[in-house]
Amino acid sequence: MSLCVRFVDKTTSTVREEFLGFSSTTSTTGEVLANAFSDILTKLGVRPKNMRGQGYDGASNMSGIHRGVQARIRQLIPEAVYTHCKAHCLNLAIIHASKERYAKNMMDTVQQVAFAFNYSAKRLLLFQETLADDNISKEAMAEGTKLRSLCETRWSARADAFHTFLASYRTVVTALDQLSAEHGDTKAGMYKMAVLTFDFIVTRGSRACSTGHCAAFKRSSGGKVRSCYGCD
Repeated sequence: MSLCVRFVDKTTSTVREEFLGFSSTTSTTGEVLANAFSDILTKLGVRPKNMRGQGYDGASNMSGIHRGVQARIRQLIPEAVYTHCKAHCLNLAIIHASKERYAKNMMDTVQQVAFAFNYSAKRLLLFQETLADDNISKEAMAEGTKLRSLCETRWSARADAFHTFLASYRTVVTALDQLSAEHGDTKAGMYKMAVLTFDFIVTRGSRACSTGHCAAFKRSSGGKVRSCYGCD
C-alpha cells in the first residue's frame, strides 16, 4: 500500500504533494486499510483530523459507501470528502477507448512484440545490436535499450510503452526480419507481418496522437496526477 498527501504549504502559499512511503498490511479490507492509514499518519506526525479530502481508485474496498476506506474515514472525519482518483479515471477512459477493435488489436500486438523481445535473451540481444546501428531509433529511444510492456492500471505507463515502441519501430521491423530470415524464427516472422499491415500502421498513427496528449497532460501536471490521500 502506498500513501501520499497533498497540502497547502503556508511558507510558500503553494499546493504540494508528497509521497510518504509504502506500508504492508495483513488484509485489503476497508477496515484494515483505513486503520493502517490513520496509524501511519499519526506516527508521521500528520493530524488526520485536519484532512479535507481523500482519493482512491474505484475498488469497493476503497470507495464503498458503507464499509470502504472512504466511508470509514468519513465516520471519523466527516469533512474528508472522497474523490475518485483522477489518474484512475483517466486510465479507465483509455481502457474503454482501447476496446475499439482496431485499437485493441494494435495494442495487443505491441504487447506481444515487447514480450517476444524482452523474454528471450537471443531476441533481445539482436534487438540491442540492431538498435546500436540505427542512429535514428537510438536517438529517439534516448537511454532506452529495450521495449516496455504495457500496464493495465497505469495510463502513463501505457503512453510510455507505446512511445518506446514508436521510437524503435525501425529497429523492431529490422530485428524481426533478421530473426525470421536468418534464424528461422517463425514467430518473429508473424510479428513482422503484423506490424506492417495497413490496419496496424493507420491505427498506430491515430493512437500516437491520443497517447501524446496523455503524455503532455502528465508533463503539465509535473507527473503528479495521483490521489489526494492514498492510492493503490
